[in-house]
Amino acid sequence: MEKIYFHDNAQKVALDSAVKKVKEREYTIQVFLEQSNNILLSLRDSNFFKTYLAKGNNTKDIQDLFKTCAQSSVDFMQLRYIDKDGNEKIRVERELYGGKISVVPEKELQNKAHRYYFYHSMANELEKVNFSALDLNIEHGEVEIPYKPTMRAILPIKEDGKFGGIIIINYFMEEFLKKLVSAPLYDIVLYDDNGYIIYHHDDQKDWSLFKEEKYTIMQEYPKHDRQLLEKDFLHTNSFVMKKMEVSIAGGLHILLQLNKQYLENQAQKTREQYIWIIIFVIVLPLLLTYLLIKFFGKTLLNLDKVQTLNQQLKQQTYTDELTQLQNRKAYNEKLDELYAHYKRYNTTFSMLLFDIDLFKHINDTYGHLVGDEVLIKLAQIVRSNLRKTDYCFRIGGEEFMILLSNTRKKDAVVFAEKLRKTIEENLYVNDSEVVTISIGVVEIQENDTLESLYKRVDDNLYFSKEHGRNQVNSHL
Repeated sequence: MEKIYFHDNAQKVALDSAVKKVKEREYTIQVFLEQSNNILLSLRDSNFFKTYLAKGNNTKDIQDLFKTCAQSSVDFMQLRYIDKDGNEKIRVERELYGGKISVVPEKELQNKAHRYYFYHSMANELEKVNFSALDLNIEHGEVEIPYKPTMRAILPIKEDGKFGGIIIINYFMEEFLKKLVSAPLYDIVLYDDNGYIIYHHDDQKDWSLFKEEKYTIMQEYPKHDRQLLEKDFLHTNSFVMKKMEVSIAGGLHILLQLNKQYLENQAQKTREQYIWIIIFVIVLPLLLTYLLIKFFGKTLLNLDKVQTLNQQLKQQTYTDELTQLQNRKAYNEKLDELYAHYKRYNTTFSMLLFDIDLFKHINDTYGHLVGDEVLIKLAQIVRSNLRKTDYCFRIGGEEFMILLSNTRKKDAVVFAEKLRKTIEENLYVNDSEVVTISIGVVEIQENDTLESLYKRVDDNLYFSKEHGRNQVNSHL
C-alpha cells in the first residue's frame, strides 16, 4: 500500500514538479543574461562613451556613468572598459557583495592583454555580448580563498571597423547561485558540458574542476554517464536533468532529485499509518470488514489522509514558504492561462512588477530576520488590497508580481499608486523607518509575447528605481 499511495503518487507529483522547476531556473538565468546584454549595449550606445572613444577627454563622465550603472545591482563586482591593447582605461568595482562602488585610480589600472577573456574576445563577433563560463575568481594566479564564484559578460566593440577593446562586467555569482538552487524538496546539482561539478548539494563536491581530486557527474550517476552529457533532457524515476538553453561558455546543466531526508520522513509517516490499517483489516471477520468498509470505508483506509498528503505536496510547489503568497511556478502557470485567454477571447489583463526599495539596506542594518518580517507584512498588506480576480506572486527575493485580470492600464496604474501609497503609510522597519516600493505597470498588447511583456514591465520598474524610487511607471 505504501508503494501504491506514496511512491507511485507523491513521488511522481514531486518529480513532475521538478520538470517545471528546472524550466523556471532556466528562465531566471535567461532573464539575467538578457539584462546583462541590455546593460552593456546601452553603455556602448551612450553618447558619453562614443565621445570618450572619439576624443578621450571626458574620462570623469564615463567613470560616473560606469559607477551609476554598477550601483544598480548588488551583483556587480567590476565594470571596466579595456582598450584594444589590453589596457584598463576605466574600472569601477566593489570589494564585497553589496558593498560600496569605487572608481579605481589610473595608477592602479592594469594591462589585461594576457588574460584569456581578453584575447578570446579579439576573435569573437564584434558588438555582440558573450558570457564566460561560471568559474572562481583568481587573484595573482591563484584561486581566491574562500571561493568567490564569478561570471563575466563581455562586449567586444568595433572602432574604425576593427577590434577596439571590450566593455566587461564581472559578477558576484554566489548569492545568485544560492537562490537558483534553493528548493526544499530537492537536491540540486549544476555541472558543465564536461561533467565537472559547479554546484552540489554536498558542498565538498562544489567546483570540482579547481580541486586536486576532480569529481564529475558521471561518477555520481555511472548508469547514466553518457546520457547526462549527450542528452538535452533526461527524466528518470529518481531525477530530472536539463541542459539549459543559455549562452554561457562551457554550458550549464541542472539536475534535480528528490531530497533523500524528505522522502524518508514521508515514507516513515506513511508506513506508520498503514501498519494499523493492515492489522485492523486482517484480524476482523469478513462480514465485519464488509460492514466497516461499507459505512466507514474512507475513514478505515485513511484515504483522506493520503489525499491530504498529496494535496500538501502539491500546495508546497505553488506557495512561497515565507510570505504564503503564490510562488514563481504558480505565476508562470497563471500567466500562461491569462495569455491564452487573451489570444482566444481578447480579454485584456495588466501586470504590476514591484520590489522593495533599498531592501539590502534593511537586511544589512537590521538583520535578515527583520527583513523577513518586512516581506511578511508587505505580503499581508498586498493581499488585503486585492480583488478576488487578482493574483500576487513572490517571484524573487524582494520582487513581486501582480496579475490584474480584465484590467486596463489606466486602472492598473490607479491600483498601483494606491498600493504604493498604502505601503508607504503602513509599513515600517522597527516601527520607525518607512518602507517604500517601486512599481512597473504594463497592459498586454496585440503583438506581445510572454518575453516582451515581461521585458516591458521590468524596464518600467527599472525606470521607477532609476528616477528616485517610491513611484509608479507605465510609459512602455
